Amino acid sequence: MDSSFEGSTRHGSNEDQLNLRPPSLSHKGHTKPEVQFKTTPRLNDRKTKPAPKLKKKPLRLEKYPELRIRFVEPLLADQEQTLQKTVKELMEPGKGILSVDDSIRLLEKKLKQVFAEPKEDDRRRYLEMLLGANHHMRLYLSGVVFREKVIDQRGYMGRRLVTIVKEAGLKLGIRVDRALVRIPGTLGEWATDGLDTYEDTCARLKNIGAEFVMWRCVYTTTGLITPSNLALQVNSNTLARFASISQKMGLVPIVAVEVLWEPGQSAEDCQNVVRQILSSLFKSLQEHQVFIEGTIVRVPAIYLPNYTAQTIADVTMKVVNQTLPPAIGGLYFSSLKDLSLSLVVLDAINKCPIKKPTIISFCFSNVIQEGVLDIWGGNDKNVTKVIDELLRRFKSCSIAAMGQCPEPNQTIFVTNITVL
Repeated sequence: MDSSFEGSTRHGSNEDQLNLRPPSLSHKGHTKPEVQFKTTPRLNDRKTKPAPKLKKKPLRLEKYPELRIRFVEPLLADQEQTLQKTVKELMEPGKGILSVDDSIRLLEKKLKQVFAEPKEDDRRRYLEMLLGANHHMRLYLSGVVFREKVIDQRGYMGRRLVTIVKEAGLKLGIRVDRALVRIPGTLGEWATDGLDTYEDTCARLKNIGAEFVMWRCVYTTTGLITPSNLALQVNSNTLARFASISQKMGLVPIVAVEVLWEPGQSAEDCQNVVRQILSSLFKSLQEHQVFIEGTIVRVPAIYLPNYTAQTIADVTMKVVNQTLPPAIGGLYFSSLKDLSLSLVVLDAINKCPIKKPTIISFCFSNVIQEGVLDIWGGNDKNVTKVIDELLRRFKSCSIAAMGQCPEPNQTIFVTNITVL
């Protein structure tokens, strides 16, 4: 037999080997072998028993205490709508809040400018005089804030302060933080006390007609290491717990931040301080599941003595836009060293071309009351003059809150204070 034929029949042709096929035998007497392949059934073709159905058992949090703390009971839809409605009425454009949040001790100290030994009747006369404009205040104000112990008192004519506020068409607010306490392990930094019985306090305030509450935390800026991380954490958690409890009880929370500035700080240092405070605050608000749309924040404008009002406004709004979420219900600015500067800065902030996250207004206290005691002098004949003066100041604040103060060549006169 030919060797070439023998090789081709044994190993097949080159073409057959390249095509990976069995060698084709075309010689007479030879037939192509039949190759049988064993096939394995596919996984889907196998007959398997269906998996047993597992019964879903509800998760019982009482068996897993470590999971229970991760779930916060959300507000009901009706509660959220009520909070948003109150916030909308408080943040009506051009209207702010008059804060008469001095304690009884501070009120008596203030009245010593007129009376050698202030009595309870003198304190009542003064408080009622501040609200003497009645419904005319509604043109420029949306609410009034009192201290918890002051709100229970009656005016000089026997009417309750709550009744006077309601008759004026204003919303009643209460400042509920108590004493300042030192934070151990810090260089003279402070926290505020009063959360231990706050839920009971909310129920009592709700019964007397309060619609919003305010809590203030104080931050110090002495040195380059303050506010410390510990102070940021303590105060932020305090404000977040306050806001959470308030909303649960149906009250709109105003979380107030106050910064004690150290003289000589640069604009960049001041920006960093406010940025750290607000970033820490909103982180805690998120962790406590606070309803942001039903929350109002009060912050200070960055005080830079050697800068113009426009520069202060630009620096302040830059930090605000970096830290405040657009969902926030509203933003109040506290007063600076006097009413004139406060109005100029507030007007510049509202005129600032930088986009604002929410409506911006005022929550002023002592600067509005500045000089009122001198006009009054303890004489009831001067009450009308005091009321007219207060109305002029309220109107000036309202104009600044809308960014409609006159141009620099015009003036707004507030008693002996000229706002350029």
